[in-house]
Amino acid sequence: MKKIFYLMFLVLLAFSCSKPREVDQLFGDPDKRVADTLAYVKSTLVKAPFGWKAYLSTEYSGGYGFYIQFQENDRLKMIADLDQETSSELKESTYRIRQIMYATLSFDTYNYITMLQDPNPDVYGGQPGKGMGSDVEFDYIKTHADTLFFEGRKFKKSLVLIKAKESEAKAYSSKGYTQAIEKFNKFFTENANPYIEENGQKYQITINNDSKETGATTILPGNKVESSTAKFCYTLDGIICNVESPLKAGKINLVKISWESDKLTAIDSIGRKFEVKNSAQPLIPLHLLMGTKYAKLYLPFNTLLPENSPKGTEILNRYFKGLGSGATGYVFNCGDISLVWNLANKRISFVGLASQNNCGSGWSTTIVYDYTIDDASGVLKLIKRSGASGGYSAKIMDQLDDFLLNSSFKLEYVIDGKNLYAKIVGIDRPDVAMTFTLQ
Repeated sequence: MKKIFYLMFLVLLAFSCSKPREVDQLFGDPDKRVADTLAYVKSTLVKAPFGWKAYLSTEYSGGYGFYIQFQENDRLKMIADLDQETSSELKESTYRIRQIMYATLSFDTYNYITMLQDPNPDVYGGQPGKGMGSDVEFDYIKTHADTLFFEGRKFKKSLVLIKAKESEAKAYSSKGYTQAIEKFNKFFTENANPYIEENGQKYQITINNDSKETGATTILPGNKVESSTAKFCYTLDGIICNVESPLKAGKINLVKISWESDKLTAIDSIGRKFEVKNSAQPLIPLHLLMGTKYAKLYLPFNTLLPENSPKGTEILNRYFKGLGSGATGYVFNCGDISLVWNLANKRISFVGLASQNNCGSGWSTTIVYDYTIDDASGVLKLIKRSGASGGYSAKIMDQLDDFLLNSSFKLEYVIDGKNLYAKIVGIDRPDVAMTFTLQ
């Protein structure tokens, strides 16, 4: 009997071993599908004769543009719109097309994309330990016409590659990208109050190269401010402003701002065009944007921006130099200053950060003020609501605290090249002017 059962077992085993592996009859063998996709992605990238225009989004910053040439030997060359050097100098590195969960494009040696995730703020100004929050591994999603779509594995941000034309490849390879960026920024430098208009409603357009965001802002009846921002990247003829989502100006969804002949033109999602014009006067006073478009005025460690007065510089240096001098009772190697708006409660918080690990983390000291504002002139007057609490910075916050309490002030725009800043100008103490970034 045992022999009979043993023989039956051998027959069943032989039958199961000879049975072919099940294959999805509709979609084919999964392993073969992956292999085919890997081969397709590699072949498509390599065989584009004039390379690829590309753009991606980041978690902690805006959008970034690239031009990439993929080679058969797993090497590539790229330029990018991070700064003047990266937009003109081809950077060579390596890449791989491999299977992780999906067909994945990996940038596995240092280049301008991996530069965006550099954890050292001194490299490209990213957050300590985090960089700009860029992916370096991207799963292939789909192809549409001459465009490949990928998605970052960690931050789930899109990487989009579009086949370049011969004329575009020549421009990218001969400093044309740098020239295009400079031309675009020159318009916003020379035209301090750019706007588009629809049905009599004007929308001020801003470009922030620090955050790589563009904005559209307008004033509705009752001095209500309506504002939106979108991440952007540069192209050879302007910018793409729907790297993640379009820039909203009222009911308009702007996807691109580009040159048409000698006019800068905003283009919406259905192809309508709006000329970008310039107003002789600011369309929206800065004080109306605090607490709506902008949450705070901010200064990173040891940063002095244009148009500080000597007295303003002295006040700011009291804080920054005091961090390292031991004036607080301790020695710190980093810190920053924030003036945070609470529009609903009409309060401003002066926050001083002190850090002993290069601003990776630290201790915050906060002073809170109530404020009143004259809507016509924009002049602010502060009254202390609560004294310094928390942290270790109270002693070196004294000079700025004294100014805020004893001098009314107004806010003015500062345009420095391609950057937009805010300046506090003293009214009772006109010798004080201090410039901050807008966040």
